[in-house]
Amino acid sequence: MSRIAHMKVGPLFTPPSIEGTVTLPGLWGCVNWGGGAFWPNRHLLITKTSEVASASTVVPSSPLGYTHEGSTELISKAGLPVSGPPFGRLVAVDIAAAAIRWATTFGDWTAVRENPELAGVGLPPIGVPGPPGPISWIDIIW
Repeated sequence: MSRIAHMKVGPLFTPPSIEGTVTLPGLWGCVNWGGGAFWPNRHLLITKTSEVASASTVVPSSPLGYTHEGSTELISKAGLPVSGPPFGRLVAVDIAAAAIRWATTFGDWTAVRENPELAGVGLPPIGVPGPPGPISWIDIIW
């Protein structure tokens, strides 16, 4: 993809740059303001994650040095994300063990599934990015 060939790519927490920095998870982050639900009797934090690449850029400014110009999801000319699925998951983090106990694809990104470039392709569950978080009550997750 020539659009991102000039951008910086690095490990997690690589800062935005003038030429653009590719980040994954991207704009929505992995866990964002949608929050999570906590099951105290199971020691689990259930949260929605978004996993779509984005590009973040800065511009020179004074006196701060640089100002964040913006972030944008990296979508191809065909309207497809440049990163692969799943684009959204529901994840259970065992806070006692500091480990992921389970994860499942969450939702369906209709714009991707119905994209003409994917006509006839039998896609597995692909998930959907975005900030909404789960709600739990006793042993039920919404």
